[in-house]
Amino acid sequence: MRTINKEEFLTYLAGSKNNPPSGKTRSEWAPWVEKEIELVKSKPGQFIKVKRPLPITPKLNVSFTDDTNTVMFYGHVPIIVFGDEPCKISPLKSCIRSTNEAEQYNYLIKRLYVMNE
Repeated sequence: MRTINKEEFLTYLAGSKNNPPSGKTRSEWAPWVEKEIELVKSKPGQFIKVKRPLPITPKLNVSFTDDTNTVMFYGHVPIIVFGDEPCKISPLKSCIRSTNEAEQYNYLIKRLYVMNE
């Protein structure tokens, strides 16, 4: 979650209005950004909240028997573990969620992940 001053965000949107993404012309892009500017202006308060969802990725949490700190890695398979003694692996309890968190958020501007709070 990131909080941005509304005036700074409006300045960012005004700059974005003049710089369309590849494949779009200024005349196509400007109305979209103008709508976003109007939405932000109509939002009460002086700050805008931005929450960009993270992708769901399995991770591997590696603990050691000595005082070495626990390390977390992205858990892509297969995993090869080298060591003097056999390692213990516990199964992944859950990776698939019934609903995606990104769908639960109420976004004011979904393209920029601006929250409607």
